[in-house]
Amino acid sequence: GKLPEIQIVDQLPELISGSKSRAPFMLPHILDALFMEIDTSRNGSISLDEFTDFCNKVGLFSKNQEEIRQIFDAADGHTARNRSLDTVEFKKLILDSGIVEVRGESLRTAAADAYFLEEKVVDTVLKWWLARYDTNKDGGIDINEYARLLVDYSLPFSCSPASFARYDKNGNGIIEVQELRFILEEAHVLATGTAIARKDDAEGMRTAWRALEASQVFLPVANAWKYGGTAELPQQRLGTVRFVCISDTHGQHEALTGKLPKGDVLLHAGDFSMCGELQEVKTFGSWLEAQPFDLKVVIPGNHDLTFDSAYEAHEDPNIAEKARTTLAATGGQQVVLLEDDEVTYRGLRIYGSAWQPAFGSWAFNLPRGHQLAERWRAVPEGIDILLVHGPPLGRGDRCHPGEGRVGCADLLVEIQDRIKPFFCVSGHVHEDPSASFDGVTHYLNATSS
Repeated sequence: GKLPEIQIVDQLPELISGSKSRAPFMLPHILDALFMEIDTSRNGSISLDEFTDFCNKVGLFSKNQEEIRQIFDAADGHTARNRSLDTVEFKKLILDSGIVEVRGESLRTAAADAYFLEEKVVDTVLKWWLARYDTNKDGGIDINEYARLLVDYSLPFSCSPASFARYDKNGNGIIEVQELRFILEEAHVLATGTAIARKDDAEGMRTAWRALEASQVFLPVANAWKYGGTAELPQQRLGTVRFVCISDTHGQHEALTGKLPKGDVLLHAGDFSMCGELQEVKTFGSWLEAQPFDLKVVIPGNHDLTFDSAYEAHEDPNIAEKARTTLAATGGQQVVLLEDDEVTYRGLRIYGSAWQPAFGSWAFNLPRGHQLAERWRAVPEGIDILLVHGPPLGRGDRCHPGEGRVGCADLLVEIQDRIKPFFCVSGHVHEDPSASFDGVTHYLNATSS
């Protein structure tokens, strides 16, 4: 039959008054799609049998059943292993395995991120992706839904019957899964395969580090200690404040219960969740409330998506406020969330900020250069403890493999030239938990992953 005429594109709601399009299927939705596909019992967790069945069906991870079981058990973070993966554990497994990856902005579109998907899960994800646009439930994307797809991802194709017909390979008036794949791959929104070239700025940071390294001082760490649960800490001196620093617990905070040393203030440098879901925030807040510290100071990290009100994948415009309210309600009066703000404890000023050099399509991203430098210039002088998610360049920022550095050069300059805090506490880079001292500031990467 004859294809219907397309509506005038500039009348579509998201384009009125210059508002920015928000794609309805982004990284959180990809992870949710995989979880729901495997959770066939719909009970909110994935059993070993469900996980094994899916791996066997698509050929994921291994053909060896014992190896699949070992992968599952390694991801099952419960202290008393219950042979099930909750949504946090599953998403961490998928991201850590590189099955799904965000590769930053697409090469050919103005607004879309580019996603890498392991070839074995492509059809599964695209089935759910297509369903987001199939509003009339006819099993495919019709020409009107195709128009929305082009707008949402700023795809460089004409919004016309002729353009639609080019991708409707079957000529049945709808775009099906394999045809959607062709569109997304041609626009460089989707890449597939088995090898993942992780996108980072390591080479540029190596160059910046070479320019700064000669000016850096590394002295023996004087007032910071690594605590492994059995090591003896020096006795706290009278009149001092002891800070216990953790970061990047990613929903696994219960594993630290009873293992944290005694102290006055607990600092968490972000990424207390995998995706910032409200249930994750609630359980983290409840755990915080039970920790025996006078003050508990928290900043969000790039994984704590719901706390970033500007994050584009939010479907609920009030989600950031709900996340903050949830943490406050469950964490108790001793919990302070810092977002470009400070709190004072016994005369010591603690300033917290979640911003970091842009990293994939996560939260609290800013491009290196002017925008990020402006955030660091806004940190007041006289701060004693600086709590940030991403580390400064050269201080707890080394990534493996390749030994690349990903820290922020502008943050390092502001710390050493102007702010000069006693301590800078960060996380984010899981591979480099460490401490260093430049004679003025101790730098601690407190990642607990």
